[in-house]
Amino acid sequence: MSQSGYSNLLRLLILSCGVHIISAADGFCQGTKAKMSCCLGGEGTHLLPFIPYEYTWSRGFRAFVYLLGLLWCFAGVSILSDAFMAGIERITNSTYKKKVVRKEENGDAVRGQDGNFVYDEEEALVWNPAVANLTLMALGSSTPEILLAVIEICFSGFFSGDLGPGTVVGSASYNLNIITAVCMLALPAGVGRKVDNMTVFLLTSTSSVLAYLWMYISVSVWTPNVVTVVEAAVTFGMFPVLTILVYLADRGYFSFGVKVAPSDGTKDAVAADANLEQINARAKYRHQALGALSAAKPKQVENEFLRRRSSMISQDLSYFQFPAEEYSFLETAGEVYVPIVRYGNIDIVANVNYETVDGTAREGKSYESSKGTLTFAEGEVEKKIPLTIIHDDVWNEDLNFLVSLTVEDQQSRLGLRESTRITIIDMDGPGIFEWSDEDPKTCTTEDEEVQLFVQRLKGSRGDARLRVRTVDDTAKAGYHYDAVDFVLDWSDSEIVKQVQIRINRHNFDNFMEDGDIRFYAEMKLEDKGEGGAAVGERSRIGICISPADLAVEELTWSMQFRQALTVNGGENLEDTTNIELAVHYITFIWKFFAAFIPPPKYWNGWATFCVALVMIGLTTTLISDLASLFGCTVGLEDAVTAITIVALGTSLPDTFASMLAISSDSNADNAIGNITGSNSVNVYLGLGLPWLIAAIYWSSVGPTDKWLEKYQGTDLNRPPAYYMLTEKHAAPFLPENQGTGGFVVIGGSLGFNTILFVGLTVVSFAILFFRRAYFGFELGGPRWASLLSAVLFVIIWIVYLVVNSLQVYHPESFPLL
Repeated sequence: MSQSGYSNLLRLLILSCGVHIISAADGFCQGTKAKMSCCLGGEGTHLLPFIPYEYTWSRGFRAFVYLLGLLWCFAGVSILSDAFMAGIERITNSTYKKKVVRKEENGDAVRGQDGNFVYDEEEALVWNPAVANLTLMALGSSTPEILLAVIEICFSGFFSGDLGPGTVVGSASYNLNIITAVCMLALPAGVGRKVDNMTVFLLTSTSSVLAYLWMYISVSVWTPNVVTVVEAAVTFGMFPVLTILVYLADRGYFSFGVKVAPSDGTKDAVAADANLEQINARAKYRHQALGALSAAKPKQVENEFLRRRSSMISQDLSYFQFPAEEYSFLETAGEVYVPIVRYGNIDIVANVNYETVDGTAREGKSYESSKGTLTFAEGEVEKKIPLTIIHDDVWNEDLNFLVSLTVEDQQSRLGLRESTRITIIDMDGPGIFEWSDEDPKTCTTEDEEVQLFVQRLKGSRGDARLRVRTVDDTAKAGYHYDAVDFVLDWSDSEIVKQVQIRINRHNFDNFMEDGDIRFYAEMKLEDKGEGGAAVGERSRIGICISPADLAVEELTWSMQFRQALTVNGGENLEDTTNIELAVHYITFIWKFFAAFIPPPKYWNGWATFCVALVMIGLTTTLISDLASLFGCTVGLEDAVTAITIVALGTSLPDTFASMLAISSDSNADNAIGNITGSNSVNVYLGLGLPWLIAAIYWSSVGPTDKWLEKYQGTDLNRPPAYYMLTEKHAAPFLPENQGTGGFVVIGGSLGFNTILFVGLTVVSFAILFFRRAYFGFELGGPRWASLLSAVLFVIIWIVYLVVNSLQVYHPESFPLL
């Protein structure tokens, strides 16, 4: 039987199964639609379809399959991006040894007996943290959007498309508006977060607006509908320009009125540590978000900056910080004191300012406002801030406020803890007993004991008796640890007690074969007392004992595969939910593929970077094909698919990461401060690079037969693109107009999309800057203000989607910009 005979037989079998055939006969794939990606012989895909005669399936069924495939690939690219971020994190933590001249206490250089300078070796960062945060970390969080734009152009014969640019702009709108709205609502009422590194935020904010404004000028104003080599070079060249500006701002060369400390690891290493901590925190939040989304154990985050911190402090400067992140006081405490410590150069007189800031506690009602300056004399390393707590007789939840530090003189800097949270514990209820430690409490085989804390929340009136005992699991009492079973007696006003459990550190000979083991500590009320105290939800806590060497062991191939093949990385299996099981099996293939990516320890993270980038590229190609096929089958234009489904899918991990960041950090830098940098990088790198390649290609080869067929045609057979190119402009680049061709980027819908985004972005930034001027921070604050701001940001995003979609389907009602 001939090949055509087999084809007809297969079509007959498909028809007998009741499957609808998409062909010219049903009127869908005719005329201008004949070359759509979902039609036989269509264009616009690179890897799909995999299945022969897929075009013969019912359009409804195909749309359903393509949508499921898109969602599955979104999960896959997120998992692969997580591994990619681990490699970037390792790269940004790289250090090298540098020689510095040894200094006397008076600052004079030390010379040896031969008269030459004496040098010491210091450890310094290879990457400037601010630059790494803008470049590598922004690349890590925006890899899918950037690669989608690159692949669409480079794999389609260097012709432009709608998915790549649309996803870049749509993702930018989602990031700025929806992620900001989510962060607004994630904060408790009365709690605010502000961007600390305001100089870099102002730079990247301005750059993000100018980037998309330049994008509009390139495709709609300067040389309409064609991107020249010069325009593409300028677009791509803005990336290193922005990088240099951020570096200069980080070095303190300009600050827009905001004091900025340089972060080169020598002149002011604590600032470098703060920037590096931000990078590591950003990676950590993505790990946690991906772990929640894929039921995977988050990868280890190596905070190497803590190890280097002592060797990178400048001895010429005084550093001020709080010793702890939080202090708790009873509401009956009255006057209390919070310490401030100084380190670095303590042989000078230096000043530090402090000020209280409302949280859930309000000044004048729960505490007295305090603001002042402390002067540290020569040799003085600690002073205390006096605060006054106000007591009331009405029970309420525990409240908190912040105390923040600032410095003004050039010889002073702030350490890592420039603010601390003060918690006011209410005393007017009987109280609820809970474990205060994170569950599970972790320790290693080298620890002699585990210390747990029982806290009394929501009041501490009256006496109570609480029994605490341990319960075996994989760790056995008498062998791995010493069992406890005793009663804690609580008197009136007592709010915390300590429980110590001894670990038998010498009984772990074959421990490595079994992995982590655990046991539990639980509490039960023996006597509620007169007040009626109760035990809260956290009445049971797990104690997890890990091998000491595994606690510091780097990620290995075997660990990656073990984490990929098991739910939650093989941990807490008894607590696994059905949803976690389902998510694990759905994403299992992606986690298995990701396990083949080299661990970050190889080539200092560069092996991870390169392999993960290739795998993300292949997955992004699938996303591009699936998005095109889905839009084709449901009649959705690529420009609309890009700003909705694709932009949403590629931005979900950053949404959850920002939620975690705003809940955990004391500032808004990790939550929204990096959005502007990523949005700029998307244009400069995601569009600038492929535009430059395509512009150089078409300026070299000139109009090909396919180029002429796509954009010019003949007098009797004009392609649709011809009318778009000539409707508003003369199109001098067309050969019929004595032009030499070029890289065509039709500015109609893309230009409208971009200028609409720029206008709405200015409104979004105006809201953020107004909030900072009025409330003192960009995110949070009073509940009404957070709700109103979140609603405004969501409305801005909806307006962007609706107006953009209307312009795509009804261009006659909108100006073709």
